[in-house]
Amino acid sequence: MIHITCVAHGLHRISEEVRKHFSKVDSLISNGKKVFLKAPSRINAFQTIAPEISLPPQPIITRWGTWLDAAAYYCDHFDTFFRVMQTFDKNDASSVNITKSLMEDPTIKNDLIFIKTHFGFLVDKITSLEKQGVLLTDSILIVEEVKAKIFQVPGNVGKSIQTKLDSVYDKNHGLKKLNTISNILAGKNHVTIQDLEEELTTSDLLCFKYAPVSSTDVERSFSKFKMLLSDNRRKFTFDNLKKTLIIQCNSQLLD
Repeated sequence: MIHITCVAHGLHRISEEVRKHFSKVDSLISNGKKVFLKAPSRINAFQTIAPEISLPPQPIITRWGTWLDAAAYYCDHFDTFFRVMQTFDKNDASSVNITKSLMEDPTIKNDLIFIKTHFGFLVDKITSLEKQGVLLTDSILIVEEVKAKIFQVPGNVGKSIQTKLDSVYDKNHGLKKLNTISNILAGKNHVTIQDLEEELTTSDLLCFKYAPVSSTDVERSFSKFKMLLSDNRRKFTFDNLKKTLIIQCNSQLLD
């Protein structure tokens, strides 16, 4: 049996490594959202000055790649967001004071540009790996594209992220086996079925055509089941429980 660690989660771990190297950007993302929490007057000011853009996003731990999305937001809308922040009194809240101070730092723009230039693509790659019905050969191609781009990142930050990438994928032995199977399915003659440690037949290999390299569907099911069996469902009959579970399991077929 081939055991594989979720590749999309591996890319998220690389994104988390990027976050560690940019503490100022991390603080900006965290405080920029807080500025507008429970602050209707600031929200109204934002929507008046910048009606064409949304409020700043807040990364969510369980949603992979959201920190990079937030960094891209500040990179794209830095000047507009800074203009909005200039209308707020820094003494109104600590988040306002911190955010204004960070945006006045001359290095923050450079950091945001560096992040989006070299790591912004990870968000789309994570999304692509989460999709269903993707050819194994296409999924492996995405992984190879990520490796190629990461190893083009310059400087000490690039070296650190490259080390993290090697660490993540070297531990993923199942991915290496799927890579071999992908090469066979793609008709590459430098690998054969004998290169696999598992005893797989030709019929077995045909079943790997759409083999997933991500476990997102399984992990998302945990949240669904948790909501289904929550403590406030005190009058949930077994029959209704069965029907609801069937609906949840087949909900993606309706998309």
